[in-house]
Amino acid sequence: VLKQDLRPNQQSNLNRLNKTMTVAVVDVNNEISWKNGIFSFVDKPLKDIMKVISRWYDVDIYFENTELESVQFVGTLDKYQSIDEILAIMKSSSINSFVIKDRLIILK
Repeated sequence: VLKQDLRPNQQSNLNRLNKTMTVAVVDVNNEISWKNGIFSFVDKPLKDIMKVISRWYDVDIYFENTELESVQFVGTLDKYQSIDEILAIMKSSSINSFVIKDRLIILK
């Protein structure tokens, strides 16, 4: 059993594969903003952001351009916007284009 005491503004992450735990200092407001109806991202890679988007909108994400996975994003998005609106906002800052096919979003 892994045990780690956390201080305010810290977050633990468990790696199930190698059974290690890391602790990082986080901006708590960004981590809990979803409770207030928004997604808030500061210097998060697009791959991590798309995991959140995928879960919220129940869609699969495919990176046709894998270089996009590491693009850092800063911004706040309303959780109740349509997926089209969110992707259009992100397109203006980092995504070149995207295609939506049923429940699959392809990022180009």
